[in-house]
Amino acid sequence: MRLLDSAYTGNAHGASEMAGAESYSLAAREQEAMRLLGQGLKATSIGRLLGCSPRTVAKHLEHAYTKLGSKTGWMPSVS
Repeated sequence: MRLLDSAYTGNAHGASEMAGAESYSLAAREQEAMRLLGQGLKATSIGRLLGCSPRTVAKHLEHAYTKLGSKTGWMPSVS
């Protein structure tokens, strides 16, 4: 639980980071899921933090990757 707590409260968004996300029209949940994924969390842990299922997290990430122009079929690990 400490890892989850530190991941969720550890890093504040910088102004430049938010501006970059806004330029791609990422939704708030997509941004948050991407940030937590970048910290090394898996979809299950991200879902616990965001109060949703790992499948919902996967959809947030899928939508974010589409908006960012990703052409790969990457799927997050849920374990």
